[in-house]
Amino acid sequence: ALSSVDRDGFEHWEVVLVDDGSPVDPRPLIAPFLKDDRFCYVPTAHGGIAAALNRGLRHARGRWTAFLDQDDRSLPDRFQRQIAFGEAHGDAIAVVYSDYERIDERGRVIDRYVSRAVPHDRLVRECLSDRGPIALGTVLCRTDWLRCAGGFDPDLSGFDECDLFIRLALAGAEFGYLPGIVHQWRRHGGNTMKSPEFQAARLRFLAKLERTAEADERLRAVLPAFQGRSWYAVGLYHAERGSWGEALRWC
Repeated sequence: ALSSVDRDGFEHWEVVLVDDGSPVDPRPLIAPFLKDDRFCYVPTAHGGIAAALNRGLRHARGRWTAFLDQDDRSLPDRFQRQIAFGEAHGDAIAVVYSDYERIDERGRVIDRYVSRAVPHDRLVRECLSDRGPIALGTVLCRTDWLRCAGGFDPDLSGFDECDLFIRLALAGAEFGYLPGIVHQWRRHGGNTMKSPEFQAARLRFLAKLERTAEADERLRAVLPAFQGRSWYAVGLYHAERGSWGEALRWC
Protein backbone atom coordinates (compact mmCIF):
# COMPACT_ATOMS: atom_id res chain seq x y z
CA ALA A 1 0.00 0.00 0.00
CA LEU A 2 2.70 2.51 0.98
CA SER A 3 4.92 1.64 -1.97
CA SER A 4 2.00 2.12 -4.35
CA VAL A 5 1.56 5.72 -3.21
CA ASP A 6 5.29 6.32 -3.50
CA ARG A 7 5.18 5.12 -7.12
CA ASP A 8 2.24 7.30 -8.11
CA GLY A 9 4.26 9.90 -10.01
CA PHE A 10 2.54 12.79 -8.22
CA GLU A 11 4.81 14.40 -5.62
CA HIS A 12 2.67 16.80 -3.58
CA TRP A 13 1.09 14.41 -1.11
CA GLU A 14 1.27 13.32 2.50
CA VAL A 15 0.41 9.91 3.96
CA VAL A 16 -1.17 9.88 7.40
CA LEU A 17 -0.50 6.32 8.48
CA VAL A 18 -2.98 5.43 11.24
CA ASP A 19 -2.04 2.40 13.36
CA ASP A 20 -5.38 1.18 14.72
CA GLY A 21 -4.00 -0.69 17.72
CA SER A 22 -1.91 -3.20 15.73
CA PRO A 23 -1.15 -6.31 17.85
CA VAL A 24 2.34 -6.40 16.28
CA ASP A 25 4.53 -3.29 16.29
CA PRO A 26 4.57 -2.13 12.63
CA ARG A 27 7.36 0.42 13.02
CA PRO A 28 10.25 -1.86 11.95
CA LEU A 29 8.40 -2.54 8.68
CA ILE A 30 7.48 1.07 7.96
CA ALA A 31 10.77 2.61 9.14
CA PRO A 32 12.13 3.01 5.56
CA PHE A 33 9.06 5.04 4.60
CA LEU A 34 9.24 7.28 7.67
CA LYS A 35 12.60 8.59 6.43
CA ASP A 36 10.47 10.54 3.94
CA ASP A 37 8.80 13.34 5.92
CA ARG A 38 5.69 13.05 3.72
CA PHE A 39 4.83 9.93 5.76
CA CYS A 40 3.33 10.65 9.18
CA TYR A 41 2.84 7.78 11.67
CA VAL A 42 -0.13 8.13 14.04
CA PRO A 43 -0.47 5.30 16.62
CA THR A 44 -3.81 4.99 18.41
CA ALA A 45 -5.78 2.51 20.52
CA HIS A 46 -7.92 0.10 18.52
CA GLY A 47 -11.23 1.74 17.63
CA GLY A 48 -12.24 0.17 14.33
CA ILE A 49 -12.10 1.23 10.70
CA ALA A 50 -14.29 4.35 10.89
CA ALA A 51 -12.51 5.67 13.98
CA ALA A 52 -9.15 5.16 12.26
CA LEU A 53 -10.34 6.99 9.14
CA ASN A 54 -11.56 9.88 11.29
CA ARG A 55 -8.24 10.02 13.11
CA GLY A 56 -6.44 10.28 9.78
CA LEU A 57 -8.85 12.96 8.61
CA ARG A 58 -8.11 15.06 11.70
CA HIS A 59 -4.40 14.99 10.86
CA ALA A 60 -4.79 15.62 7.11
CA ARG A 61 -3.46 18.94 5.84
CA GLY A 62 -4.22 18.64 2.13
CA ARG A 63 -7.06 20.21 0.19
CA TRP A 64 -7.98 16.72 -1.08
CA THR A 65 -8.13 13.46 0.89
CA ALA A 66 -8.09 9.82 -0.26
CA PHE A 67 -8.32 6.63 1.82
CA LEU A 68 -6.24 3.46 1.37
CA ASP A 69 -6.51 0.27 3.44
CA GLN A 70 -3.26 -1.44 4.36
CA ASP A 71 -3.90 -4.46 2.09
CA ASP A 72 -4.90 -2.52 -1.05
CA ARG A 73 -3.03 -0.64 -3.76
CA SER A 74 -3.28 2.77 -5.37
CA LEU A 75 -2.35 2.75 -9.08
CA PRO A 76 0.14 5.11 -10.82
CA ASP A 77 -1.00 8.56 -12.00
CA ARG A 78 -4.15 8.30 -9.93
CA PHE A 79 -3.74 11.49 -7.89
CA GLN A 80 -2.50 13.68 -10.72
CA ARG A 81 -5.47 12.68 -12.90
CA GLN A 82 -8.12 12.94 -10.19
CA ILE A 83 -6.86 16.22 -8.74
CA ALA A 84 -6.65 17.79 -12.21
CA PHE A 85 -10.23 16.67 -12.86
CA GLY A 86 -11.48 18.03 -9.53
CA GLU A 87 -9.61 21.33 -9.76
CA ALA A 88 -10.80 21.88 -13.35
CA HIS A 89 -14.34 22.15 -11.98
CA GLY A 90 -13.44 24.76 -9.36
CA ASP A 91 -15.46 24.30 -6.20
CA ALA A 92 -18.31 22.59 -8.02
CA ILE A 93 -17.16 19.01 -7.35
CA ALA A 94 -16.66 17.75 -3.79
CA VAL A 95 -16.00 14.08 -4.63
CA VAL A 96 -14.15 12.49 -7.54
CA TYR A 97 -14.61 8.73 -7.99
CA SER A 98 -13.31 6.19 -10.52
CA ASP A 99 -13.04 2.45 -11.22
CA TYR A 100 -11.22 -0.38 -9.43
CA GLU A 101 -10.00 -3.98 -9.72
CA ARG A 102 -10.31 -6.83 -7.25
CA ILE A 103 -7.11 -8.77 -6.65
CA ASP A 104 -6.38 -11.98 -4.74
CA GLU A 105 -3.91 -12.49 -1.90
CA ARG A 106 -1.04 -12.79 -4.39
CA GLY A 107 -1.99 -9.59 -6.20
CA ARG A 108 -3.51 -11.27 -9.27
CA VAL A 109 -6.48 -9.49 -10.86
CA ILE A 110 -9.81 -11.28 -10.30
CA ASP A 111 -12.16 -8.87 -12.04
CA ARG A 112 -12.77 -5.20 -12.74
CA TYR A 113 -15.52 -2.85 -11.58
CA VAL A 114 -16.29 -0.08 -14.06
CA SER A 115 -18.59 2.55 -12.57
CA ARG A 116 -20.63 5.27 -14.29
CA ALA A 117 -21.59 8.93 -14.03
CA VAL A 118 -24.74 9.56 -11.99
CA PRO A 119 -26.91 12.70 -12.13
CA HIS A 120 -27.08 14.45 -8.76
CA ASP A 121 -30.83 13.89 -8.39
CA ARG A 122 -30.33 10.10 -8.70
CA LEU A 123 -27.23 9.82 -6.52
CA VAL A 124 -28.95 8.69 -3.30
CA ARG A 125 -30.98 6.08 -5.18
CA GLU A 126 -27.87 4.74 -6.94
CA CYS A 127 -25.81 4.61 -3.74
CA LEU A 128 -28.49 2.39 -2.20
CA SER A 129 -28.78 0.15 -5.27
CA ASP A 130 -27.34 -3.35 -5.72
CA ARG A 131 -24.51 -1.90 -7.79
CA GLY A 132 -23.57 1.32 -6.03
CA PRO A 133 -21.38 3.57 -8.19
CA ILE A 134 -18.85 4.69 -5.58
CA ALA A 135 -16.16 2.69 -3.78
CA LEU A 136 -14.22 4.50 -1.06
CA GLY A 137 -10.87 3.24 -2.34
CA THR A 138 -11.38 5.11 -5.63
CA VAL A 139 -12.55 8.34 -4.05
CA LEU A 140 -10.78 11.68 -3.79
CA CYS A 141 -12.73 14.09 -1.54
CA ARG A 142 -12.39 17.75 -0.73
CA THR A 143 -11.20 17.70 2.87
CA ASP A 144 -13.43 20.56 3.98
CA TRP A 145 -16.53 18.70 2.74
CA LEU A 146 -15.51 15.59 4.69
CA ARG A 147 -15.09 17.59 7.86
CA CYS A 148 -18.35 19.49 7.40
CA ALA A 149 -20.14 16.15 7.00
CA GLY A 150 -18.67 14.94 10.29
CA GLY A 151 -16.49 12.21 8.80
CA PHE A 152 -17.38 8.53 9.22
CA ASP A 153 -19.90 7.03 11.64
CA PRO A 154 -17.96 4.57 13.91
CA ASP A 155 -21.17 2.69 14.66
CA LEU A 156 -21.54 1.57 11.03
CA SER A 157 -18.29 -0.26 10.30
CA GLY A 158 -18.66 -1.77 6.83
CA PHE A 159 -21.44 0.64 5.87
CA ASP A 160 -19.72 3.82 7.02
CA GLU A 161 -18.64 4.79 3.50
CA CYS A 162 -22.14 4.44 1.99
CA ASP A 163 -23.51 6.42 4.93
CA LEU A 164 -20.95 9.17 4.27
CA PHE A 165 -21.75 9.38 0.54
CA ILE A 166 -25.47 9.66 1.24
CA ARG A 167 -24.95 12.38 3.85
CA LEU A 168 -22.73 14.29 1.41
CA ALA A 169 -25.28 13.95 -1.39
CA LEU A 170 -28.16 15.06 0.82
CA ALA A 171 -26.06 18.06 1.89
CA GLY A 172 -25.66 19.12 -1.75
CA ALA A 173 -22.18 17.81 -2.58
CA GLU A 174 -21.53 17.23 -6.28
CA PHE A 175 -19.87 13.96 -7.34
CA GLY A 176 -17.77 13.67 -10.49
CA TYR A 177 -16.95 10.40 -12.26
CA LEU A 178 -13.50 10.09 -13.87
CA PRO A 179 -13.23 6.83 -15.86
CA GLY A 180 -10.18 4.63 -15.36
CA ILE A 181 -8.84 2.06 -12.87
CA VAL A 182 -7.22 3.89 -9.93
CA HIS A 183 -7.37 1.31 -7.12
CA GLN A 184 -6.94 -2.40 -6.41
CA TRP A 185 -9.03 -3.94 -3.63
CA ARG A 186 -7.63 -7.16 -2.18
CA ARG A 187 -9.98 -10.07 -1.45
CA HIS A 188 -8.84 -12.43 1.30
CA GLY A 189 -10.06 -14.52 4.21
CA GLY A 190 -9.92 -11.60 6.60
CA ASN A 191 -12.50 -9.48 4.74
CA THR A 192 -15.31 -8.58 7.12
CA MET A 193 -18.36 -8.85 4.83
CA LYS A 194 -19.30 -12.37 6.02
CA SER A 195 -19.07 -11.61 9.74
CA PRO A 196 -22.01 -11.30 12.15
CA GLU A 197 -20.74 -7.82 13.05
CA PHE A 198 -21.15 -6.79 9.41
CA GLN A 199 -24.79 -7.93 9.42
CA ALA A 200 -25.44 -6.07 12.68
CA ALA A 201 -23.94 -2.93 11.14
CA ARG A 202 -26.17 -3.41 8.10
CA LEU A 203 -29.26 -3.25 10.32
CA ARG A 204 -27.95 -0.24 12.25
CA PHE A 205 -27.35 1.54 8.93
CA LEU A 206 -30.89 0.71 7.82
CA ALA A 207 -32.29 2.06 11.10
CA LYS A 208 -30.30 5.28 10.66
CA LEU A 209 -31.66 5.70 7.12
CA GLU A 210 -35.20 5.14 8.38
CA ARG A 211 -34.74 7.92 10.97
CA THR A 212 -33.29 10.29 8.38
CA ALA A 213 -36.06 9.50 5.89
CA GLU A 214 -38.68 10.78 8.31
CA ALA A 215 -37.52 14.32 7.53
CA ASP A 216 -36.20 13.88 3.98
CA GLU A 217 -38.51 13.04 1.10
CA ARG A 218 -35.61 12.22 -1.26
CA LEU A 219 -34.51 9.37 0.97
CA ARG A 220 -38.05 8.32 1.85
CA ALA A 221 -38.82 7.71 -1.82
CA VAL A 222 -35.99 5.20 -2.36
CA LEU A 223 -35.84 3.53 1.05
CA PRO A 224 -38.37 0.67 0.62
CA ALA A 225 -36.31 -1.10 -2.06
CA PHE A 226 -33.18 -0.85 0.07
CA GLN A 227 -35.07 -2.17 3.10
CA GLY A 228 -36.10 -5.26 1.15
CA ARG A 229 -32.59 -5.95 -0.14
CA SER A 230 -31.13 -5.48 3.35
CA TRP A 231 -33.55 -7.90 5.01
CA TYR A 232 -32.94 -10.44 2.24
CA ALA A 233 -29.15 -10.12 2.63
CA VAL A 234 -29.45 -10.84 6.35
CA GLY A 235 -31.67 -13.81 5.52
CA LEU A 236 -29.09 -15.20 3.08
CA TYR A 237 -26.38 -14.81 5.72
CA HIS A 238 -28.37 -17.02 8.09
CA ALA A 239 -29.25 -19.50 5.33
CA GLU A 240 -25.57 -19.98 4.49
CA ARG A 241 -25.03 -20.99 8.13
CA GLY A 242 -28.01 -23.33 8.31
CA SER A 243 -30.07 -21.07 10.62
CA TRP A 244 -33.24 -21.69 8.64
CA GLY A 245 -35.67 -20.10 11.10
CA GLU A 246 -33.78 -16.80 11.04
CA ALA A 247 -33.31 -17.07 7.28
CA LEU A 248 -37.05 -17.48 6.74
CA ARG A 249 -37.87 -14.62 9.10
CA TRP A 250 -35.61 -12.13 7.33
CA CYS A 251 -36.23 -13.29 3.77
